[in-house]
Amino acid sequence: TDHQDYCEVCQQGGEIILCDTCPRAYHLVCLDPELEAAPEGKWSCPQCEAGAAPPSAHVVEQEQDEHMEFCRVRQDGGELLCCDQCPSSYHIFCLNPPLKKIPDGEWLCP
Repeated sequence: TDHQDYCEVCQQGGEIILCDTCPRAYHLVCLDPELEAAPEGKWSCPQCEAGAAPPSAHVVEQEQDEHMEFCRVRQDGGELLCCDQCPSSYHIFCLNPPLKKIPDGEWLCP
């Protein structure tokens, strides 16, 4: 699995731990409750522990969707484009360059 190189919670890089079940990664202090040390052996993130399905790409329309419910840029909701590889979501106008419409097929975030 190709893991994201930033924390799922704060969106920053640095020393992160990787989920053994999905591509998500976290800082120890960003977990709730935070961890004091990296766990030994296999570790699953809070979303996987809660039974979250792996991320898939589509416009957020369903309550059970595990993508972010807010735009990674503006930090608010609305009609969002979801990455096919990670839980990130974006407004099409927040991308650089902005998109005029939601693309057909697979889409990977920048």
